[in-house]
Amino acid sequence: MKLYRSFVVRCWQEVSAESLVWRFALVEVGQAEQPRGFAEFDRLIAYLSERLDADANSSRTDEDNRGAAERD
Repeated sequence: MKLYRSFVVRCWQEVSAESLVWRFALVEVGQAEQPRGFAEFDRLIAYLSERLDADANSSRTDEDNRGAAERD
């Protein structure tokens, strides 16, 4: 079974201490949750990685449970 996720990332620059810095907002397509904001690109990537890893682990557990139930 394939699991799909779609995200929209909005990027913009703000002035901070007289320099330009990037800011980010992440929205998962089809979900009613509010955008999640990030002040650093690395934190955005870390959040996506954690979210997708959790989904992959959950999907594997579900498949393992279905396989065990079919064998019983």
